Amino acid sequence: MTNHEEATTSGESQFQLLEHQVAGHGGVLSVGEGKMVAKPLIKREQEFYEASAQCAKFKAFIPEYYGTLQQQDGDGSSTTADSSYICLENLTDGYEKPCILDVKIGTRIHDIDATPEK
Repeated sequence: MTNHEEATTSGESQFQLLEHQVAGHGGVLSVGEGKMVAKPLIKREQEFYEASAQCAKFKAFIPEYYGTLQQQDGDGSSTTADSSYICLENLTDGYEKPCILDVKIGTRIHDIDATPEK
């Protein structure tokens, strides 16, 4: 898959839960050989990565954005919103015990669009 494409895949043979995820939103998948991760699609995050592609200096500090992926059932039936993913470079690929720090900057610790439960 090349940059900013949308692809469709059937079945789950090439998808595995990301082995080293210990926190955050669940459902992050390792794809194929582990060079790419697929995260459940959040429209605002997708817009961020698409806009970031326009800024070369900033782009050097974030994972490569490959586009979106729609997963279909084995029978090729239509997908649901639950099966839409954003595809990114797996920055942990090649490390035995990766350790990633996700730093938040600011004073608000939740998205303005978050549910009241958050």
